Amino acid sequence: MAYAQRKSLINKIEEIRGSKVITYVITDKFRSVMIDHEDLRYFYEVLNKGSEKLEHIDLFIYSLGGVSTVAWALINLIRSFTKKFSILVPYNAFSCATSISIGADEIVMGKNAYLGPVDPSVTNIFNPIINNNLAPISVEDIAGFQSLITEKFKISDNEKIGEIFKVLATDIRPLALGNAYRHYLKARDDTKKILKIHYKGKFDGKKIKKISETLIEKLYYHGHHITREEAKNLGLKVSFAENFKKTGGADLNSLMWQLYEDYEKELELRETFQIALPSTGNSNEINIKFIETADISQKKIIEQTFKKLAYPKGSRITINNNMLTVVYPTPGGLNAESPFFEGVLKNLNDEIYEITEKQLWKS
Repeated sequence: MAYAQRKSLINKIEEIRGSKVITYVITDKFRSVMIDHEDLRYFYEVLNKGSEKLEHIDLFIYSLGGVSTVAWALINLIRSFTKKFSILVPYNAFSCATSISIGADEIVMGKNAYLGPVDPSVTNIFNPIINNNLAPISVEDIAGFQSLITEKFKISDNEKIGEIFKVLATDIRPLALGNAYRHYLKARDDTKKILKIHYKGKFDGKKIKKISETLIEKLYYHGHHITREEAKNLGLKVSFAENFKKTGGADLNSLMWQLYEDYEKELELRETFQIALPSTGNSNEINIKFIETADISQKKIIEQTFKKLAYPKGSRITINNNMLTVVYPTPGGLNAESPFFEGVLKNLNDEIYEITEKQLWKS
């Protein structure tokens, strides 16, 4: 479904809700694509399009998370343009997307909608390197290690505990542990501030403490799916999407799911990602992120450019002495070389291509 047709679904949701709908949908196929600070710039462009403050904004969101500090900034940005801010969750809104959701006045969840814990995982230059990549660290994993020692194995001697933590500090640099803990403190502080907005000042401090501790510490697994019933029982202001309906029309749950399914197709979320040669030209576009309204469409793409290298058919790519090497046939037999390249080498249709990528926004 093209954007022109998606507008129809957005308009129908707006009719039911009496709101301005903004969609924020992010692929879950690439680890490097997430909620990030750059998105604030494009949200501002969408929000700043009108001249008057809106009565009600609904943010339709699908994401597995991202940079945790974006939640506080995005919540306040949206609220500066509207009197009422609600979240529409058709499916998964995890981690940072959950943080954004609990900053709304109301969280409208579909039948297949889930929130998740908001405990942060941190990647910085001090983290350990695994398979040539910096490994993320979660403070809750560190806390789990401590609980394993003191609760499971009943070790209470401070000297023994100190020796065990020396081993941890050998495996993970102390500065990385300290950095992860600082992000945990930031997440805890932001979650409490965001929940105060959720309750618009009419809040119980004990309730906010309980909810924030549950979301950050007491679900024990970052991939836990918080159902809408669980979210409501936790004390969040949750509404069920099927309870919103125009006479003679589809209910909100059905419309939200139809809209999600369209984005699912646009992002090819149910297909295994494979690098393939362009059907025309020398480049492919891969959709990875959408911020849309009924008035404007903005999407972020990965643009892949393919350059066929001057190796004969039958060439192959291998690793030799930890170096990427091209082995190619010659009249005298096989030859091998390790070429300089900027992108990624890939064997496609029995030929060698160099693939370079860049990410850019398109309106």
